Amino acid sequence: MNACFKKLFMCMCVLLFINNAYAGLSGPEKTELLGNIKKCSTLSSCIDIENNIKKLIKAEDLTETDFQWLTQIAYPALEEKKAELVEAHNEWKQRILNETRVGMTRQQIFKLWGKPTHIKKTVFKNETSEVWTLKTGPGINDVGHVRFKDGKVISWED
Repeated sequence: MNACFKKLFMCMCVLLFINNAYAGLSGPEKTELLGNIKKCSTLSSCIDIENNIKKLIKAEDLTETDFQWLTQIAYPALEEKKAELVEAHNEWKQRILNETRVGMTRQQIFKLWGKPTHIKKTVFKNETSEVWTLKTGPGINDVGHVRFKDGKVISWED
């Protein structure tokens, strides 16, 4: 069983355990929290969930059972999910950097890297140059640049 599949299987088991074994938290907070852990697909959505867990832990009417559930089940499951997302992102980023080649077309780069956030195009003496700025991660500074000359990649950087 490969590592990614194994981690995904473990995360699914934890989520099933959360759904089936714990009914201490009641109302919309439990439903929202469990639903969000299942759907968490970005680091920013995980941070939102983490903030909700912290808010629940600080609640004055929190029972000991609920506290145990939040700190020993929900929060560790969320940490596992965040680690998976970071690992998947790092693998994706390494793949796009490794698979980018001089001579690739704009269409090939679009398919590999995704939609550019900005394109700077210049024409000088019948030569067209473009620099694409592309997102490579969730942070504002997580960008890469791909340079084209006459529609073909000449260089790229992270």
